[in-house]
Amino acid sequence: MRAFLAALAFLGLASCSAQDVVDRAVGQTSGTGLVHGRVVWIGGSPGPSGGLGGAHIFFTPEKGGHAFSAVTDSGGSYSLRLPPGAYAVGFSAWRPLPQGDRRIRLLRGDVLELDFRVPSAVVFG
Repeated sequence: MRAFLAALAFLGLASCSAQDVVDRAVGQTSGTGLVHGRVVWIGGSPGPSGGLGGAHIFFTPEKGGHAFSAVTDSGGSYSLRLPPGAYAVGFSAWRPLPQGDRRIRLLRGDVLELDFRVPSAVVFG
């Protein structure tokens, strides 16, 4: 265990969380960007802090190819590393939800916050 902690200290990771270690190891070296945010209810509070858990957020590359997705936790939060590029963004919660024409452009090393506000009538109406 001491050898492991010494190795972490040598690498400058001793005061980091496990997620920080993964982000440092995967994020910058693989040339990705980070998209994170919340899906929240308007006019209701079914989850902690008004978040909508279990929603699926989709990022489809505009040049075609593999679509990426994330699922929100019980508080409505999500986080996803993506390769640089332009993406069309959508999401669903029990059914596809209208969000208009949402598009993002992500560069290597970017950190982008992207939140969604959902009227409860849209989901249950």
